[in-house]
Amino acid sequence: MSAARLTYASFTRRGSAGAIDLLLIAGISWVLLRLMGGLSPLSVESGLLFCTVSLLYSAAFEWLLAATIGKLLMGVRVVQTDGTKCSLIVAVVRNASRVVDFLPAFYVLGILVALRSSRRQRLGDRLAGTVVVRHPVPKPAPPPAPFLFH
Repeated sequence: MSAARLTYASFTRRGSAGAIDLLLIAGISWVLLRLMGGLSPLSVESGLLFCTVSLLYSAAFEWLLAATIGKLLMGVRVVQTDGTKCSLIVAVVRNASRVVDFLPAFYVLGILVALRSSRRQRLGDRLAGTVVVRHPVPKPAPPPAPFLFH
């Protein structure tokens, strides 16, 4: 994907992908909490676990597949601004900065920064040199036409 042909993902697609990923991360965190002896979901430890799972999940998927499961389902990908695949370091920087983008709550800073960006980049994207782009899910090939003449 060349940088000249990048189509930036809409906020609706990004938000929908984020909601899907949030549910998956919460589920993974819940399972881990149960395996660790049922820590209280409101404890500091469970918050740290959730943040760790979120960082590992997002960075690993964006590094390996250029998208989390939510992004794959919504047809968007994370690439560097030149259109190339993210390295592991880039994916970690992008996702670790979510802590700042989240401020003061519910991604207010990240949304405001992205709204002022022609490429729809939140702070983490700007720091990592990434963009979230449309990448349509391939449509399955139609079934072969029935053989009409025997």
